[in-house]
Amino acid sequence: MAWIESHTVLMRHRKIMALASELRVRKSYAMGHLHALWHTALEQQEDGNMSRWTPDMIASCADYPGNAPQFVELLRKHGWMDG
Repeated sequence: MAWIESHTVLMRHRKIMALASELRVRKSYAMGHLHALWHTALEQQEDGNMSRWTPDMIASCADYPGNAPQFVELLRKHGWMDG
């Protein structure tokens, strides 16, 4: 069984707060979107390279219902994804 490590500070991390603020969602939702994306990447892209994934696929894997390109842009802006 694959797993990821999640620290208690994540909910209060400045990058979560900034992402949540710009997405206009609760911090717990931003954290949930990240965990959903991380779980999918762990199952389907073990090396973490999502460069071939479209913004729509990334948003879908993160269960983010809003604007997919904006979501990916904000993940990059706030340091949750590499360019």
